Amino acid sequence: MSSKDPDWWETKLKIDLPKIYEYSKEEKARQDQLPMVGSSGILQPLDYLTLGRLEQIIIKYENEFVPSVFRKLDFFTGHMEIVKRVRNGIAHMAPSMTVKDIHNAKHEIDILLQHLSTL
Repeated sequence: MSSKDPDWWETKLKIDLPKIYEYSKEEKARQDQLPMVGSSGILQPLDYLTLGRLEQIIIKYENEFVPSVFRKLDFFTGHMEIVKRVRNGIAHMAPSMTVKDIHNAKHEIDILLQHLSTL
């Protein structure tokens, strides 16, 4: 994720946030065992994280992402809060979700993706 160090995941995250590093590793191993998923050569360790763990990484390495990717940390965390709320609603209360809720989630994700695509 960091342009400063191509091995950022191994050299920084493994040491600074070992629980997140291990979670990603364990989740990849678990998903590799699922016949409908299997191992994938295109997925990165980051792809095995939850939204909350991704948020922890951005907060921890704020100086690498703000303002180069996100204007302010509050910009990122504010949008993530909405994304996580709607994601939880869809995952746990799908019948009560409205079209507006789904539209809001897509909108917030699109905003964050526009910034992440600059990496």
